[in-house]
Amino acid sequence: MPTRMTSSSVLNSDKRSAWRLDGPTQGKCVWEMHGVWGWDKTKGEGVVLRENYFSKHPVGGRKVRLTPVV
Repeated sequence: MPTRMTSSSVLNSDKRSAWRLDGPTQGKCVWEMHGVWGWDKTKGEGVVLRENYFSKHPVGGRKVRLTPVV
């Protein structure tokens, strides 16, 4: 049975940041700081910069096995 989009809604209409200005990331997204994604000013949206970032463990370099969510 194929899935289809039936509706959409804005979850963060106030555009509140999840990152605290007084926190360790100083209000910036940790994944943006690591270069995983960035903001494309022309498109006005976030874009993936490092697609394989989560495929290896950051310390040992071992490949991460992804299991689908059912």
